[in-house]
Amino acid sequence: MADIIPFAGIHYDPTKVALSKTIAPPYDVLSSVQQETYYAQHPNNFVRIMLNRAETDDSESENIYTRAAGFLEEWLKSGVLMQDATPALYEYV
Repeated sequence: MADIIPFAGIHYDPTKVALSKTIAPPYDVLSSVQQETYYAQHPNNFVRIMLNRAETDDSESENIYTRAAGFLEEWLKSGVLMQDATPALYEYV
């Protein structure tokens, strides 16, 4: 049997962004048209982290993964995303 271990979750600060504009379905169900719709919906939409779009000038040092990491870092620094101070268990429904 596996141990259940609490962790300090990362989530949007609802006082800084509207959750209805920043959440998106799982990456594996999004079409390219839907991906673009979520990109246009809000500059902090989670699609930029979970399914960053490819750009024509992508390289080994600048690509979908490095941009996604940059968004994550930027949003944490700006407070758009916040990490809980205390590890917890989170209900997923």
